[in-house]
Amino acid sequence: MNEEISFGQIVKERRRALDLTQAELARRVACAAITIRKIEGDARRPSQQIAERLAMALNIPLDERARFVRLARMALQDTPVPSPLPTPPPTPDEIGQEDLSGRAIRGYDLGERIGAGGFGAVYRAVQPIIEREVAIKIILPQYADHPDFIRRFEAEAQLVARLEHPYIVPLYDYWREPGVAYLVMRLLRGGSLHSLLQDGPLPMETVAVLLEQVGAARRCTRLTGWA
Repeated sequence: MNEEISFGQIVKERRRALDLTQAELARRVACAAITIRKIEGDARRPSQQIAERLAMALNIPLDERARFVRLARMALQDTPVPSPLPTPPPTPDEIGQEDLSGRAIRGYDLGERIGAGGFGAVYRAVQPIIEREVAIKIILPQYADHPDFIRRFEAEAQLVARLEHPYIVPLYDYWREPGVAYLVMRLLRGGSLHSLLQDGPLPMETVAVLLEQVGAARRCTRLTGWA
């Protein structure tokens, strides 16, 4: 392994040799694509966990993996990295119309848009300070500024944030600004029930398990008085 070049260049060369895109490598490493871009651009030093996953995803030989991870942890230590330029918050016109991938919002780096609907768009994002991937739902302005929505948003977000149940998606953070509202939730990687049903009806055993999980979550919300 050539230690004359930077760690980011090593990652980029190995990724290209495997004919992987940054998004494909990010999925294998279980991080946001923007994290891979910053690592390859020598703008971020990966955590040890991400470095170890990169070693596996890039097929680094077993006898070189310890050196690869060590090189990752040494990256940027002797090189001052300029602070990233702040990105402006999205305007109401951009919400739901523009792809906000690559923007930073309140300490979260937005990755690819993974869903969109009548109320807004959902992005894969990363919280760099703790290297945590999350999903951020950005609510459209016509709902975010409606008085009834504002009241329900505050009340329901506070309640959901207090719910702790294995079958309820945790809410990590939320806030509202003029023209927009945000929900920061755990990123679920298993796909949706809608996509699962594209392959046809589910086996009865699977349906029974799903109904039990939904029922358990429903009982939890009833106990809190939310349902």
